[in-house]
Amino acid sequence: MQSNNFEVSILVNGSAVKEYYGNGKTYIEGREGTSYKIKIKNKTNRRIVAVLAVDGLSVIDGKIADYNSAGYVISGNSFEIIKGWRKSDDEVAEFYFSNKDEAYAVKVGKGGNQGVIGVAIFREKDWGPYPWFLSGTSQNIFARSETECSVGATPTSFKADLGTGWGQEIKSHVNRVDFDREDGPKTIFTIHYNTREELKRMGVLNSDNQSITPRAFPNEYCQPPV
Repeated sequence: MQSNNFEVSILVNGSAVKEYYGNGKTYIEGREGTSYKIKIKNKTNRRIVAVLAVDGLSVIDGKIADYNSAGYVISGNSFEIIKGWRKSDDEVAEFYFSNKDEAYAVKVGKGGNQGVIGVAIFREKDWGPYPWFLSGTSQNIFARSETECSVGATPTSFKADLGTGWGQEIKSHVNRVDFDREDGPKTIFTIHYNTREELKRMGVLNSDNQSITPRAFPNEYCQPPV
């Protein structure tokens, strides 16, 4: 998917999977047990932060996703490949297409939005010219926003045969940085995924989809600290 000089693709075995379109939505086929990665490309010359949600959860802290969730900072004219659920500053648990009941969101008691991947792109406030060394591939760094949390409705109902599981642990180092993001996202990407059989039943591979689908950013109320 491409929009506003940003691009998001789902990688399986290093290649972008085919996208299907129906009723104004984007879909991909997922195959149970197959690992995947999320590639985000920044084609602008300024830093951005990409907030990622999988099955309605932040991929960094596992909480219900909203636009104030932590994100990955990506330098201008660069890209990042996000490999899994962040377990620590040095490791992630690999994303993989799982049975819907084996999804990480279900395992932690936050199911209800399986089958959707979301990426919200925020630009940096008070942006000015940065040194040349910020160009090129970034160092997979992430930051939290200083903006307030969103509030909203509870998740809608839907039918999905897949979710995203907590896969094997792999190395993926990050550094923490300050990043003052703009108040609202510049671009939002939403990619729904399901089995080939279910995509056919929904009509995605044949005609416009008319089914109810999950939401990438459920926007529930902020939870108090514990």
